[in-house]
Amino acid sequence: MSLTNVTGQLVQIAVPGTNATIPAAEIDGKPMVALRPMCDAIGIDADSQARKLKARSWATTVMSTVVAADGKPRTMLLIDRRTMTMWLATLDENRVSETAKPTVVAFQAEAADALDAYFHTGQATNPRGTALSTFDILRAQIDQLEAAQRTANEAKAIAAKTEARLDAIEGRHDWFAAVGYAKTHDIPNTSTQFLAKVGRQAASIARANGIEPVPVQHALYGRVNTLPAWVWEIAFEGRQA
Repeated sequence: MSLTNVTGQLVQIAVPGTNATIPAAEIDGKPMVALRPMCDAIGIDADSQARKLKARSWATTVMSTVVAADGKPRTMLLIDRRTMTMWLATLDENRVSETAKPTVVAFQAEAADALDAYFHTGQATNPRGTALSTFDILRAQIDQLEAAQRTANEAKAIAAKTEARLDAIEGRHDWFAAVGYAKTHDIPNTSTQFLAKVGRQAASIARANGIEPVPVQHALYGRVNTLPAWVWEIAFEGRQA
């Protein structure tokens, strides 16, 4: 976690499918999301989620002073877009209250797009209250294309590093099938139904990071997909939280 003195304006970004909003601010040119208000909207403990994120190598957290809607500055824990997406993927909508479940589902499906729409195209309510010019729209579209290209390049870099870890035809370092990861890490529930749910969540996390599963032959289960250990760690944690 890093600490910054930069002060940003906290804005509320609407998320389709829920009345809850994403509280976000632009810090050093990047959109950052306030963690505690999102946890409050879902009905989960913000402090425990903050501790969990601080312990994850993939998480980017920043303590920053932001100006809230009431005009008062507050120091809050912020997370970046990638961390928000991966964190939301760890949440199990069946382990929150029935009233919070639609919010979790909406956040998981729409939050990243809503955040991008606000900071890249200005389609959400603009606090400046000014209409976007044609130049603004074109500039936003170019920025979005450049961001997509950076994402593609990062995905290629991840793939290249992954390939470099291959040392035999047997498989890859730190790549597992669901059942292999569960048994290696002493996860008691290895039922087919449970592993299938974890597998779907792991596949979603992998796709979000440009990672394709690698199929291998298993003596008992036939052809199974393997993914990096860190993907399974997030997926299993979400299903056991």
